[in-house]
Amino acid sequence: MGVFSPFVKAVSVVPERLRVGAHSGYQAARQLLVTPYVDRRFQLIEAAKKAEKIDKETIAVLSAKILRVRELIHVDPHKHRDILAQLMHNEGVHPVNNEEDLVQKRLGGPQDNKDCQAIVVPTSKGLGVLGQIFRFHAHVEQDQEGLIFPDTLPTNLDVIKTSDIENREGNENVTCYWTISSGIGGSGPLLISDIAEAAQGRFETTVSPAHEFRNLCGIQAMQKSDFSFKAPSDLRGVPIDIQREVIKRGVDYIQSMHIKQGLEQVQRSVMEHLNSTVFSPDKRIGSVGKFHLGNGASVIGIGCHESERDPIAINLGYDRSQLDENKRIFGLGSQQIPVGAALHAQTGIGYVVYPKGLSPRRFHA
Repeated sequence: MGVFSPFVKAVSVVPERLRVGAHSGYQAARQLLVTPYVDRRFQLIEAAKKAEKIDKETIAVLSAKILRVRELIHVDPHKHRDILAQLMHNEGVHPVNNEEDLVQKRLGGPQDNKDCQAIVVPTSKGLGVLGQIFRFHAHVEQDQEGLIFPDTLPTNLDVIKTSDIENREGNENVTCYWTISSGIGGSGPLLISDIAEAAQGRFETTVSPAHEFRNLCGIQAMQKSDFSFKAPSDLRGVPIDIQREVIKRGVDYIQSMHIKQGLEQVQRSVMEHLNSTVFSPDKRIGSVGKFHLGNGASVIGIGCHESERDPIAINLGYDRSQLDENKRIFGLGSQQIPVGAALHAQTGIGYVVYPKGLSPRRFHA
């Protein structure tokens, strides 16, 4: 393990329950012990990245060693003020306007309806954020057996992003992961794993924007007037003014489809696109879907709303008792996505699964 192996060995003998979510008594000793080890590993990663040929395997090994000494925290804007800039820098899906917006719209307390969980490690410059997840807790409709109707899950990202933080009412039955950012390779899956207990028994789901589908709709709309127009669905390298036009055209197309053909057609189109991208060998295509499905989630709902940027959001459910089976289904090579029964009945796409706590029927059937 190299020169710094004593640091890893010393930390590894501490029980996992203390290493992840450590108590204050362990904290001070851990800071002194781990900091030099983490600093050195980060230096090696930076050196590898600056080399002419990036050694991805070496970076992956170094990242894994850093992640072994991680800690899960509930981000308190007062206690953890020194990491707020990192949270804003890491956020790539729903950019934060400023620190005030971050604190007022995203960083609630343990009893609030919006908050942030992060995995961190101690460095000589303070805590280093390796991954973060913003959560939204809500109450949605249930059937007589206490099963959640999938079509009542939160999907309006504009409401989630802009609403003020409120105290929980105590009847929340859903925790929504509406933006996840990974600051170092391998932190995303571990963050998903570490936060399991933090959901406190509530049903876990993502609220993931369908940006690639939106962009593809916009690109196709622009090609109707300019056959030569080309752009990648992630809009990487495209001038900002053209990006804005693609997004606007995509949003208009989706909302027109929703009005003229109905929600079921929108859902079917999104599922067809998802099914064609998550099995692509190109890592840049379908990356969000690949991440969640690769970690054992299933697609359980698709919502459509009026919005300037995010008209569509996808709910992927995390049934902790079904993760391994969903991974097996997704990895069979049969190109089938695990899909909740209610959504499958509407679209006919995917392999039917029955997540625990989720009704196989729709509320608005």
